[in-house]
Amino acid sequence: NQPRGRARALQRIAELGEDTPFLKSELGEALTVAAGNIVTGPARRLFEKALAEEPNQPKASLYMALAREQDGNVEEALKRWRDLQSKRPEDARFQRLAADSIARLEARVSSERAGTIAALPEDQRQSMIESMVEGLAERLEDEPDDFQGWVRLIRSYDVLGRKNDAQTSYEKAVALFGDDKGQVQNLQGLAKALGLNVAGKTDG
Repeated sequence: NQPRGRARALQRIAELGEDTPFLKSELGEALTVAAGNIVTGPARRLFEKALAEEPNQPKASLYMALAREQDGNVEEALKRWRDLQSKRPEDARFQRLAADSIARLEARVSSERAGTIAALPEDQRQSMIESMVEGLAERLEDEPDDFQGWVRLIRSYDVLGRKNDAQTSYEKAVALFGDDKGQVQNLQGLAKALGLNVAGKTDG
């Protein structure tokens, strides 16, 4: 079994005195892969030790985000992935991995919240939805590069019947992503579908 063999080899190197944060992370990864990509207790302890010695150790940080997801702590995992994404802008391969992970986790969060919201009385449900939308709007002020976040915000305002806010958010997003023709076209398609003014002028 190749993953287990790699784990044993790394363990031997660690025992010989080369026990660095990098090696701890590599060994933790080997144990995780050998366990079918489940972050086991021994692997988790290695990642935690690596991060205690080197707080931004890339591989340990990544696997601890995965561990949080496997614990069912989806929002914490999402927070960790966003933090990781912001720290490695030059790594295109990692950015794709982070974007996929964030999209998957956001879908889980949305699904879990939808189930909770659906069980509430109508007035509480409306209040919670509006609170979540305002929270998204506030986050986008700090993280304006989140394209999918702007798409969700525009859709959410439309669902709430807040057409002016949807229009304003559309215009902000077009201004932010104006250099990316593909994303602008996606925004324009969304605006058309929602009956917004694609040209960027609000109704009087």
